[in-house]
Amino acid sequence: MSGLAGRSLPRQGRSEGPAKRTPGWDNRDRTNGDTDGVEDVRTKWRDEEGAAAVEFAIIMTLLFTILFGIIEFGITLSKYQSFLGAAREGARYAAVRCAPDSSTVCDDTLIANRVTLTAGYAIGPGSPTEDIVCDVTTRGQPVTVSWSQHFRLSIPFVPDLSFDKDIKGVFRCE
Repeated sequence: MSGLAGRSLPRQGRSEGPAKRTPGWDNRDRTNGDTDGVEDVRTKWRDEEGAAAVEFAIIMTLLFTILFGIIEFGITLSKYQSFLGAAREGARYAAVRCAPDSSTVCDDTLIANRVTLTAGYAIGPGSPTEDIVCDVTTRGQPVTVSWSQHFRLSIPFVPDLSFDKDIKGVFRCE
């Protein structure tokens, strides 16, 4: 019996040999002429082997570009808000005549130093300047501290998106 392991025994009345095919039930009829249909699936699968990887690469490139664009836009918007806050602080500082840091002269250098300290980012290419000098004769008038600020959006696969924006803050002279 050990010599028959894994082999099928012939049925009574039949010899071992190829099975007879019943018309209408052979493999050719089910697959329109192909031997067993498996070859079609294998050929089709082989033709599309790298398609998923290519589609993934294209979609991920697009999604990462959008993701980095959103992140870069958020960072730029945060910087813009910081610069606006620094401009308002500079205008307030000019409105109170640079008190308590100076009791005699409030000049653009003191205001620029205060704005740079408050902003937390590099100021430029312009320097913060006040449009009027606050004193007793200009009490109640608005003082504006402004400068031109350069912003750069650096997004992968997208051309340079640099622009300059005027930053200004207004406060009433006291």
